[in-house]
Amino acid sequence: MAEIFIAGGGSSEESKDIDVLFRSSVLDRSAQPSCLYIPNAADTDDFSPMRKWFNETYPFFSEIITPEDFIKSDTIDSISDTIDSIYIGGGYNRTLMNFFASRGIDASFFLRFLSKDVTLYGGSAGAVVLGESLLTGREIMREPEKYKDLEKTGFNMCGGYSFCPHYDESNQSAIQALAQKEQLNIVRLHDRAGLVFDNGNIINTVNVRQEDIVMGRKNG
Repeated sequence: MAEIFIAGGGSSEESKDIDVLFRSSVLDRSAQPSCLYIPNAADTDDFSPMRKWFNETYPFFSEIITPEDFIKSDTIDSISDTIDSIYIGGGYNRTLMNFFASRGIDASFFLRFLSKDVTLYGGSAGAVVLGESLLTGREIMREPEKYKDLEKTGFNMCGGYSFCPHYDESNQSAIQALAQKEQLNIVRLHDRAGLVFDNGNIINTVNVRQEDIVMGRKNG
């Protein structure tokens, strides 16, 4: 299995520490890497600003493929042989999960890529959906009643951890309560924070303190 990178979000400057590790992982696999970039958490039909940001932030990719390019491909296997990484960007969890549902994409989609040594990166909302629970998403934490009918379960690809991006200290008690109530293991991610997983295990952390891992349930 390839590595999974989880980032708290923020600006290019704020995410640079985890991005250095991501770049190294990708370039270790290919000198001219390609990426499937999924910006569809953004609540818009115009993804050109996101594509511009991605090109400027990750200039080491020789080719960037969008979901529209992918849908034109014949099979999952055909594109999994041509890309080295998948990047799921930030925005709204609801919007991102609706997009995945509309395309029939679930955890098995990403597992097939990981089995082919394709690196996976989730930033902000992209990080949340790769975790166990969607309840830790920023908009859901702010307005839980508004999103009470939203699917609560993420793709759970990171050893049973859930992720709270854009964390600030004002959310501390709410996250502690959520972890206990739902029996979740939640990682609080500041905008400069990130983790690297391999086969469900944390193998590296960036600006993550021990107290940022709130254990509402013991793994295993």
